[in-house]
Amino acid sequence: MNMKCKKSLGALATFLFVCVCADSAQAAMVNRVVGTCTPAPLVTIKARYATIQDAVDGAILGGLPSNVLVCPGIYREQVEIAPVTASLLRKVAAGLVQAGDIPDREPIITLKGINLTVGPAVIAAPTGGLAAAFTNATLGPIAPQLLVRETAGVNVSNMEFDGSGGGCPRVGTVPARAVGIVFAKGPVLESLSEDMGGSIKFVSIHDQQYPWSASCGADSLGILSVNTIISINDNTITRINDMAVYLLGGNNQALRNNISFCGGYGFFVDGSTGSDVSLNTLSQIFKGINLTNGANLVTVELNVLTPAMTYGVVVDGGANNSITRNKGSFTGIGILLDNGSSGNLVEDNQLDHCGDACIANRFSLGGNTIDWNDFDNSAAYGIWLRNTDDNYTIDQVYSNVFGGNIPVQICQSTTNGLNFNPSNPTAFCRP
Repeated sequence: MNMKCKKSLGALATFLFVCVCADSAQAAMVNRVVGTCTPAPLVTIKARYATIQDAVDGAILGGLPSNVLVCPGIYREQVEIAPVTASLLRKVAAGLVQAGDIPDREPIITLKGINLTVGPAVIAAPTGGLAAAFTNATLGPIAPQLLVRETAGVNVSNMEFDGSGGGCPRVGTVPARAVGIVFAKGPVLESLSEDMGGSIKFVSIHDQQYPWSASCGADSLGILSVNTIISINDNTITRINDMAVYLLGGNNQALRNNISFCGGYGFFVDGSTGSDVSLNTLSQIFKGINLTNGANLVTVELNVLTPAMTYGVVVDGGANNSITRNKGSFTGIGILLDNGSSGNLVEDNQLDHCGDACIANRFSLGGNTIDWNDFDNSAAYGIWLRNTDDNYTIDQVYSNVFGGNIPVQICQSTTNGLNFNPSNPTAFCRP
């Protein structure tokens, strides 16, 4: 039988055939190779490129989903994946590309390092340093090594992003933030109106303006997600002068990442709803995981937070988040609920050797559940709770286990300020 799309087909058959056609089109990926290694399967000479950006532009002009396969080597460029890239606009202006040849579509691209037994595929800062290529209403000008904007279905894997030598990018006199990878809905902060699917997996990002220098005037980030829905899994991020991963709005999954040596935060979850930050290993960071500006329904589970870290998990104005089965030791506070936080579940965490308190609640709106947590040694308090009065809903605190030396197991403070001197606990805690 000759299978064609005809009106004579029944409604169900037509639906099934359309689905098969769509799946086949989605699976028809074109391979484009950057560099001189041997890919499998082989590609023609026309499918080879000297730069990653040229391969991306070729994929956009080709109008089909593409694998951009990057051979081992160092590529000193800033790469953009978008419906129309700045590079394509320059090629149009130079007469190298006709404007009418740029399709009206969102590119679906997999950017992937290959033949890695020979060496890594590295995107490094250009010789003259990084340049600002994106502006966000919250963060200002940004200089990304890879910018993915206004498109869906972009996957990045097996790549290394080396920010060393990026310099101090600026727009006029305004400092720009150096960032390894940016996924964003647009040039300014917008509401999340449609799915921006994509992924970052098995990627190494390092040396973004590290260590921090006042001369640059701006903090750097490893990964920035702006109002997108992506997965950030199984990556290594180290030596970032501020935040390893900044989730600004959107709904993201961040699992099994290894993060170390960041001057600010491991994960900064800003206004995100329903994100999952779990199974990560964090060390040598000021604050491990920060949920802020109304972040809600975020899952923070089974993370390992190790010294030196001043704060483990901070809920700063977040509600209805789940912080469970995390473990670590801290020079300051293990888990801090602060600034209007409410309705959070803090359960079954293993916190030990806390420099101040293993769990502290300051200026929250109450209604939090703190139960079944394990504490072993703390310089001052096991659980420190803010002054309770009629303006607060009392937290539910029960079935926690205290071991080792903890001068004050549970403190109901008579003041709202943190005071971690247990030498006279009755001055600060109710008996």
